[in-house]
Amino acid sequence: INVIVTLIGILALVIGAWAAAKDRDYTSIADDDNTDVDAYPIVLIVVGSFIILLGGAGFIGAICAAKIIGRVLLMIYAVVMGILVVVAVAGGIAAYVRRDDIEDTFRENAN
Repeated sequence: INVIVTLIGILALVIGAWAAAKDRDYTSIADDDNTDVDAYPIVLIVVGSFIILLGGAGFIGAICAAKIIGRVLLMIYAVVMGILVVVAVAGGIAAYVRRDDIEDTFRENAN
């Protein structure tokens, strides 16, 4: 699991860095007054870095599980992963509830 978590973090970091380097104008796709789309690459970089650190805590915690630091790191890893699962489920539910609004926004602005 730690390998998958770390790879996802690396992927998010790379995509965010690529998008920031390309300096794309995302406002043509999601033209909404409440959306600050220019911040998305930065958010991906920050989230990717956080996920990489979380995966590292899982690695070190698993290696040092017999020591107190290993137990602490594993507890941090478990709690944060639990929070991320709850946030992901809540985000999925919110996206499902607002799917028509999201679809309409992309249809109007993608042309």
